[in-house]
Amino acid sequence: MIPLKEIISPFSLKKEDLRRHEIYRYLGFKPDSLDPIVGEKIEKNILELLSVAEIKHYGEIFPISFLGEGKIQIGALEIQSLVLEKNLQGSECVFAFGITLGIGVDRLIYRKDKISKADSILVDAIAIETIETAANTLCKNLAESLEPLGYFTKPRFSPGFADYGLENQKNLLDFLQLHRRIGVGLTQGNMMIPTKSVTALMGIHKRREQE
Repeated sequence: MIPLKEIISPFSLKKEDLRRHEIYRYLGFKPDSLDPIVGEKIEKNILELLSVAEIKHYGEIFPISFLGEGKIQIGALEIQSLVLEKNLQGSECVFAFGITLGIGVDRLIYRKDKISKADSILVDAIAIETIETAANTLCKNLAESLEPLGYFTKPRFSPGFADYGLENQKNLLDFLQLHRRIGVGLTQGNMMIPTKSVTALMGIHKRREQE
């Protein structure tokens, strides 16, 4: 077993970390067709969003067992998913994690919506890119910490993708105790609160076993 449990130091994001082309894509713009005024608004709102974002995350590494026909055991968590089983094949263990931008981002989007629907949509697109970049950064930091130990990571896999349905979100949140640890809860419709939050599983393997 990899000698890591509670892992990855706290981190923050800078405006340069966000991918502008992804923000444009969420807004339905092509980079070469973006109105300069909209571009200025995006830059201004990126700074405002980052000023209220409070990135929190929690993750652990757990052993994995493949029980056949899509049944997977990750620590004490039982999952049924053929697609996730395929994603995790060859993994020796799994990094299970949650990450959030905090409730301040939700409040910012709500305030913007009261003033201008267009501004609310714009800030929401920035927030989506910010939580995606935050999750990618967490996974990258993990991968860099594992590589010297001879381990490598697979792509992250979240509830709601393929046959790993959103109904699995509650089990994963409860398994990691994310409400207590980073303040992430769940509505009856399986929507996370704060809304700009991500949970995922990421397989960890030894490269020599994959080649």
